[in-house]
Amino acid sequence: MTDEAKKNRAFIVLDDGWRWEKRDILQSLKEGWDFDVATHDDLSRRMLKADGIEVISLPVYPLPRGFMYTLLMFFAKSLDTNIVRYRERIKHLSKSVLYRFFYRVRALLGVLHLRPYSYAAALRLLYRKSTRYTEFLSAYDMVVFNPVTIRNKRLLFEAKRQGLRVVCWVYSWDNPMKDNEFFTCADDYLVWNEQSRQHLILIHGLAPSAIHVVGPAQFDFYLKKSKEADARESGSGHYVLYACALGLDQHLEQEVDMILKIRELLDAIAPDMPLWVRPYPFRQDKQFGYDRLKSVEGIRLLAFGELEGNRIVITKDVLEEKYDQINRARCLINFGSTLGLEASFTETPIIQIGFNLPYAGARYLNAKHVFLNEHLQYIIDPRFPNIATNLTELRRGLQQVLSGEGAAAYIPYSLHLRQFAHPLDTSSY
Repeated sequence: MTDEAKKNRAFIVLDDGWRWEKRDILQSLKEGWDFDVATHDDLSRRMLKADGIEVISLPVYPLPRGFMYTLLMFFAKSLDTNIVRYRERIKHLSKSVLYRFFYRVRALLGVLHLRPYSYAAALRLLYRKSTRYTEFLSAYDMVVFNPVTIRNKRLLFEAKRQGLRVVCWVYSWDNPMKDNEFFTCADDYLVWNEQSRQHLILIHGLAPSAIHVVGPAQFDFYLKKSKEADARESGSGHYVLYACALGLDQHLEQEVDMILKIRELLDAIAPDMPLWVRPYPFRQDKQFGYDRLKSVEGIRLLAFGELEGNRIVITKDVLEEKYDQINRARCLINFGSTLGLEASFTETPIIQIGFNLPYAGARYLNAKHVFLNEHLQYIIDPRFPNIATNLTELRRGLQQVLSGEGAAAYIPYSLHLRQFAHPLDTSSY
């Protein structure tokens, strides 16, 4: 293929094509841009092809995990964010005594500044001679990828070394904080808003000129729904909706405790008000953790969704159902998650849990540590009455919202979240 034929020819790597909104985005982009779609994931390939999107299957070539890999990763510094620090602590403290010893030695080396380079720098060195994708990459001059879901970073380092323009589509607001191997060699980064842009500058040291605010494409569905006529039916259902937000195994029991406490509060102030619970979608394999809710009168545990290959397949019907559940609820209660941002596209009052119940387990497993995650500063904002910092405030908020008296005071918070979630107020792509 000539250089001229390659000009402006791109491919998008999509390893979570089982999400309907991403397939919808691809369909829209096809109207004005010539590109191919590639994936390492078999389920994504099948879902994309079912929607009429041709897709190239990419093999994954694992990196040999020998002595050099172990040594380089031992001296690589972890991402300095609360999400990473906390998850690493949970992971390592649950291991053997010997494993914990090496973890503490590694942590000490970090304090002494003897872990001088990033995970991305270590991977770049390990992949410096990799040529697995040379033939495939020769047909393109650009690659677009999501930083967290991509299953194979070898491809990116090869693309960069071969001179392709590499574009990192930062799909979610927490992506810059959660991945030690965040790819810092891209030419361009596409982010939701100015806050996400600042995270990339401060946390990863990226050049401001390389970061572009384009809005959150996954919320375009909610933006469209909010402008339809049925948005006026907000609050028409007779139920309170709790949306589970905690994804770590160690926090599942604590969130169930909170749900049971909310049911107790409702029994005291609105005993006939059902409490609907949306389980955390990626806890399908841990659904036994929700068993305590199934026999409680006044609690309805909603379905997880269609499971395939240990993943919840997100169809358009699933998104429609979720929007409808949020829109019709008398109020939404959340522990701080993206679903709270989704709710801001409705007129449903939002109450955010900003505290944890007394916890008798190990201190480091207490879910209150989640509130220290950097991106949650935009949701757990104490300037608004929507943030319940104890049971008394939670009860007061439920009384105000369910009685209708004072419920209007909860709407400015939704406008605040929506401005953060969708600052452009137009289709991102």
